[in-house]
Amino acid sequence: MIRSRMQLFCTLTIVLLLLLNGLTLAGPSAPDREDDVRIERLIALGKLWVAVKYFHPWLAYQDIDWDAAFIAAVPKIQAAKTKDEYSAVVRQMLAVLADPCTRLKSETPGREAPRKISSSVQMRDDGILVVAFGNSEPYQALQKIAAQAIAEASKAKVIVFDLRDNHGSVLSSIPLNSKPFQAPGLRHRLYSGYPPPDGSGSGGYYSSFVTAEGNRSLGSPRAPNKPVILLVNRNTRLTPELLGLQAAGLGAIVAEDGMDEESIIPQITVKLADGLVASVRTGELIYPDGTGGVTPNKLVTSNGLDAALELARSGSIPPPERKTVPATGGFPPDLPYAETPYPSEALRALAAFRIWSVFTYFHPYKHLTGEDWDSLLRQYVVKMMQAANALEYHKAVAEMASHSHDTHCMVVSAVLVDLYGAAPPPLAVRWIEENVVVTKVAKSEEVKAAQIAPGDVVLKVDGRDVRDRMKELSPYIAASTPQALTYRTVDMLLNGKEGSVAALTIKNAAGQIRDVSLPRSRRFQSELDRVEGEPIRLIDDRIGYVDLTKLQAAQVDEMFEKFRNTQAFIMDMRGYPQGTAWSIAPRLSERDQPVAAQFRRNLVTADNITSYYFEQRIPHTDKWRYAGKTVMLIDERAISQAEHSGLFYETANGTKFIGSATNGANGDVTWFWAPGRVRISFTGHDVRHADGKQLQRVGLQPDIEVKPTIAGIRAGRDEVLEKAIEYLMTGP
Repeated sequence: MIRSRMQLFCTLTIVLLLLLNGLTLAGPSAPDREDDVRIERLIALGKLWVAVKYFHPWLAYQDIDWDAAFIAAVPKIQAAKTKDEYSAVVRQMLAVLADPCTRLKSETPGREAPRKISSSVQMRDDGILVVAFGNSEPYQALQKIAAQAIAEASKAKVIVFDLRDNHGSVLSSIPLNSKPFQAPGLRHRLYSGYPPPDGSGSGGYYSSFVTAEGNRSLGSPRAPNKPVILLVNRNTRLTPELLGLQAAGLGAIVAEDGMDEESIIPQITVKLADGLVASVRTGELIYPDGTGGVTPNKLVTSNGLDAALELARSGSIPPPERKTVPATGGFPPDLPYAETPYPSEALRALAAFRIWSVFTYFHPYKHLTGEDWDSLLRQYVVKMMQAANALEYHKAVAEMASHSHDTHCMVVSAVLVDLYGAAPPPLAVRWIEENVVVTKVAKSEEVKAAQIAPGDVVLKVDGRDVRDRMKELSPYIAASTPQALTYRTVDMLLNGKEGSVAALTIKNAAGQIRDVSLPRSRRFQSELDRVEGEPIRLIDDRIGYVDLTKLQAAQVDEMFEKFRNTQAFIMDMRGYPQGTAWSIAPRLSERDQPVAAQFRRNLVTADNITSYYFEQRIPHTDKWRYAGKTVMLIDERAISQAEHSGLFYETANGTKFIGSATNGANGDVTWFWAPGRVRISFTGHDVRHADGKQLQRVGLQPDIEVKPTIAGIRAGRDEVLEKAIEYLMTGP
């Protein structure tokens, strides 16, 4: 009794505590469950929309506004209360395609359960041979019927094969004609990387139709060469060979209440919410004459055998009404929906599905992100739809894209430019020794008056600690490596709107802390980016120096002539090059055309994602080769082509890298639109070292690590260059 009372007391206490904390024993509240259901339904619908968008062949050449179909469905999904209402929305969206092969799988209009058929061979008085194969008989029995049909065929005027509720392959052992004919081909969509909307870029990414040609039948000398009529219905599983016989005019098809195209057309299955499943067409038939589809010579609603016999007696067969199909098609580019920076709720949902689909199917570095993109989709489709204004929406887009962990992923819009700021003060800064340090000042009266010098440390910007500002910006910035994230964040840290004033707190070399105000303007950018001095010079008679950020391709021969008698030269690659690696590397290599890099890009079809692989070689040259040592100066500012140049030079002659790790993002860039005119770029190629070693998210690693110091900046020294000279003079 005491134990029971204590148990009762404990139970009541727990219930009281739960009630006081606003909880119930029943679990989540009803509205929460309803929200979860709506989200699951929307996500499933969006994935169905994606599958059709990329893989349904008709979208490549038919005028189908598939975006509009999804946009119209979103509010209806939000309002749907029951499974029936949800399935109705799915049906309405798919109805835009007018494709019986793309539908909810539970719905098969007009199809009935197959009848049980018995085999029979009947020679009619009018000379028409009618052959039916049983659909539940053993193989030996069917072979016997086939042999009997062959024996009787020579006596017939016309042969009618009754294939209703059966499989067309039952005719495979019967020689139907001695003349050759070809089965229709089957084509599907293929994506080699992601083709950008305007065709720009150097990646060579494209979409296309890929056609598997149909089998050719040489005909059989044993064939009776009699007219053949195939009687089918919706339960008949056709074969390409039977359609080829029809296309060649060697046979006719009479369809009783329709034909089943699904049995011969490939589809994929898409799971939806509420236990629903949809099938999506992923291919289409193409005949040798350029037509497509599955069409009978004669369609009747009932009494198919009578219609087939009538056609056999008439001696005249009407041709099937197939339509000419365009030989080529194009991937419909994503529209920017630029009318407003704050698009409708449905368009904001569409943005999340676009981002999810592109990075799921086309990002070659997805395996390096460590992200669950399905979980990200659920998180960000809600975040985008709930965005209260344009800024919240654009930030959500940038934040979702940042999970690509790809520095090439630049999310650009007018709203985000305002957020980040496009106009700098007349200062350049870098992250040095865990501080934001001034590395260059523009020629500005304001800077001169403020007495700001290289080596000064920026503590605050617009009243905020610089580290707080960096934390605020970093969620919206995609970066391949920690050094890339810091570089991109610091690079925009002091920016603001054109004409605004940057309120900075600065600590100088003497430790004095001062507040200064400097104007922001885009006119400062070119001066801050400019690197002074000639690109080619001699440090002494033994060592040359070339600034690869400035060297032009037309100057490469001049550079080698200037360095002809040196023992070594330094290539400064702390920035972005001018496409000179293809001219320089061949003259550093003793080998002709060695492999310098491995490339992979996603090959995407409805069935799988594979890779297109190729090796890139250093070009051939007949010019004299340089035999001295080379080193390349690197840091986080070296990205993409800069890193690719490093791959060329390490292959050519084992160039040593001195400095700090590079950005870690390489591969030709492609891009797409998100609604609200948000441009999202990303890396389209997986590029690796010649031996297959990873480059993306790692960067080129220095053989000798050295970083600038605040003291060195204040003293006007280039410590990385100094280390390179020391190495070349003294050796490792």
